[in-house]
Amino acid sequence: LGYLDSFGKTGPLLADYQAAYQEMSRLRRRIAGLEMDEAERSRRVDTLNFQIRELERAELRVGEDEELDARRTLLRGAGKLMEAAASTLREKNLKAVLTCSYAVKWFEKHPEYADLIEKK
Repeated sequence: LGYLDSFGKTGPLLADYQAAYQEMSRLRRRIAGLEMDEAERSRRVDTLNFQIRELERAELRVGEDEELDARRTLLRGAGKLMEAAASTLREKNLKAVLTCSYAVKWFEKHPEYADLIEKK
């Protein structure tokens, strides 16, 4: 092939063709990259719209984080209090009558203390 190109003196045409072909290949790669970027952008917009709808549906309030932290701290303390009460009941061989909804739920979550509940 090189021999034919040199015989036909097509060297400058071949060089022009190769340059044009390389430019076309570069542009095709760029177009493919842009199309991929557009698809990624579309996915990102969908994700962000979903997140916005979720945040709006949650009806968050200013200061809610602090309220939840305070409640979590209170419940942790209540859980420790329930553990201490259960330990005391077991040590003194006593039974509990559950009248508080928190205590009922706590004993439901801790079946290992079920023997401490007075049966009605």
